[in-house]
Amino acid sequence: MRRFTMVGGLGAAGMASVGLAFTALGAGCSDTKNSTDLHPEGPPEILQVFVVESGKSSLAFGSHPDLPDDDGMVTNASARSKQKIRIVFDELLRGNNLEEIACADGSWSKVPVGTTPDDIAKCSGSPEEIAGKCTAVCQSADGPIGILDEVGSAGIAEPDGAVDDTRMIAGVVTITCDGTEIPWDQQQSFWQPSGNQQITAGPLGVDSLGPAIIILPTQGLRTGATCTIDIDPSVVDKDDIRPCAAKSGTCTPGDFSAISWTVEGLNVVGTDPREGATNVRLTSGGSTDAAALVQFNAAIDEATVASAVTVADETGTFPLCADNGDTPPCTTATLNQADPTLVNITIKGGYTPNNMHTVTVDTSIADIFGGTLPQDFTLTFTTADATPTPDAGPQPDSAPAADAGVDAM
Repeated sequence: MRRFTMVGGLGAAGMASVGLAFTALGAGCSDTKNSTDLHPEGPPEILQVFVVESGKSSLAFGSHPDLPDDDGMVTNASARSKQKIRIVFDELLRGNNLEEIACADGSWSKVPVGTTPDDIAKCSGSPEEIAGKCTAVCQSADGPIGILDEVGSAGIAEPDGAVDDTRMIAGVVTITCDGTEIPWDQQQSFWQPSGNQQITAGPLGVDSLGPAIIILPTQGLRTGATCTIDIDPSVVDKDDIRPCAAKSGTCTPGDFSAISWTVEGLNVVGTDPREGATNVRLTSGGSTDAAALVQFNAAIDEATVASAVTVADETGTFPLCADNGDTPPCTTATLNQADPTLVNITIKGGYTPNNMHTVTVDTSIADIFGGTLPQDFTLTFTTADATPTPDAGPQPDSAPAADAGVDAM
C-alpha cells in the first residue's frame, strides 16, 4: 500500500480523488509562466520522457537547459533492471482520469469530475453509517461500499476521512516495443501532480520535474526493440484537451509519434563457471552430475530454453536427454522458476576429466516478449583431473609352494 505526502491537509490520494478541484487551483493564475515554469495554456505538451539507461534516468525525449550533455536519444535502455519511465508535462492533467481509489471491500472506483474532499469523507465508515450520504464513489448495486479508510495521515490506525490508497487506471498509458504491449504495475505506477521545470540541486534530481506520469513495467521491456508510448483519449487537461509531443513546431493533441527509444539487446550477464575457468570440478554438490548456470539481462521464455542450449567437450557434444532415465552423458537446460533470468544446466554423469568444455546458447532463445540473442553465446572452461583411486597399499607375496623334497635318485 502506498503512503502519501500531506499537502494542505489532504494526502496525495485525496488530491488524486479530487483532481479537477486541485487542477483548477493549480492552473487558476492568469500568468502563463510562474515559479514552476509551467504553461497552462494550449494542449498539454510532453516536455521530457526519461527512461533508465546504464542504471540512471536518461532523457529519451525532449530537452532541458540543465541537461546540456543529454541528447534526448536513449539507445540502450535497460531491459529489466529497475526500469522506470517518467513522462513530464508542461501543465496539470485531470487526476480523476488517471488514478482510481481503493474501496473498503478491495475493489477500486473511478472518481467523477467535480468530486470534492467532502464527498470523499462522506464515504468513510460502515455501509450503515454512509447510507444516504455516500453517492460519489465506491458504489454497488446494493448501495455504497465506502472508501478504504483505515489509516490516518500520521500513520495511526484510525479513519481520517480520506482514501488510503490509489492506483493508476489500466490503459491510460500504453508502452509498445516492436509491436508488443508491455504490462506495467498499476499500484507502483502513479500520477505526480507536483513538480516543476526547475531542477533542484537536491537528491531528487530529474525526479523533481513534473507534473509527471511515472510508469513501472512489471517485467521490463522487450530486448533489442524500439519502444513508443500512447496515451488514452480519456487523459486530458482542465480544458478537455489531450496531451501531445513534438520535437519542434505545432503540437497536435493526441500525437505522440515523436517519442521513441531503443532497448538493449538480449545478452548474458553472468555465468557459473566463469569464462576461461580452470580446474572446474567434475560434479556439483556431492551429486554425480555437473551443473552450470547462465544469467541473462531479461526474463526468458521457458519454451525456448531446452532446445537452445548444448554442452560439448573436446570429443563431441553431450546429447540432450528428455528425462533422467537416459544414459549419461547428456544435458538438460531448464528455466529457474525463482528467477526467470537464470537458466540452469545439468550434465548427467559429470564433465569429462581434464577437458575443455563449451556451453553454447544459440539465437533461438528469447525473452518473454520475443527478443532474441543477436548471436550465439559461448562459454568455455577446463575441467579438473579425475579424482585418483586411493592407493590400496602393497599386497603380501603369495605363500611359497611346498617343497616336494629331493627328487629320488
